[in-house]
Amino acid sequence: MTISGTYQTQHGELTIIQYNEIIMATYQEDGCCSGVITGNTVNGIWKNKKDSGIFCWNFDAENSFSGNYKSGLTEGAMRGKWDGKRTSSQEKNTNQFGLQFEIINDSNQQSELTISISETLLDVS
Repeated sequence: MTISGTYQTQHGELTIIQYNEIIMATYQEDGCCSGVITGNTVNGIWKNKKDSGIFCWNFDAENSFSGNYKSGLTEGAMRGKWDGKRTSSQEKNTNQFGLQFEIINDSNQQSELTISISETLLDVS
């Protein structure tokens, strides 16, 4: 299943880039998501300026998805709704993209994790 494209959601415009089973997405001004697609379901994490958490989106054949999300990275009930309808698509999956995370541990020490994925290389630094 290819899901790359732009979607209109109740949380604003969501743009998804897919590379094989890995997706990365942006939404609003500062939100990002990453996840893994299995069949027609994407499970992943989201982050914006104020919060972060996990999500699950289920795609249908009509270019739409319905899903749920929650704050926090621990397992638990996902009560927030996150649904979308594709408004434009990309003809092909991309062959390269990247994502950068800012990680803050319990002692408020900050570090960065950068992930770059290309057709022949996965680089984590």
